[in-house]
Amino acid sequence: MPSITSKEIEGVAFDSGEASAYQELLGDGGSHEPVHRLLGYEEPIQTGHRQQLVCQLGANGMEYLDRSPDAVAMRQQSWDQAAAWHLLLQVDSDPDVGFEWGDVGRIYYWVRDEDSVADRLNDTWLVCQSH
Repeated sequence: MPSITSKEIEGVAFDSGEASAYQELLGDGGSHEPVHRLLGYEEPIQTGHRQQLVCQLGANGMEYLDRSPDAVAMRQQSWDQAAAWHLLLQVDSDPDVGFEWGDVGRIYYWVRDEDSVADRLNDTWLVCQSH
């Protein structure tokens, strides 16, 4: 089922009835059709972390799962900067074209606003998620 967290609407909190209606609006979710995207919002497989923060930390040489004191401090400082990362491309596992990322996963390419505007697409980050 599509994730509500992937369709963030700032300042809106869904109650359970609204969340169900929103899920229905998004579509079936039981479909196993590949979900490829160019720009827009990601359709994450794993919703436990923010991919933008993964990119921001990685761009600063830090591992997302690092729990050292330096990494924890960097994570706290990186939240605001993580908002500058936006989805460039999402490519789903797709047997019709021979793509399979991990265990039927997806790859996501992220770019910072400043890099996108300056045509520095070589400064993108890739995040891979699988089931």
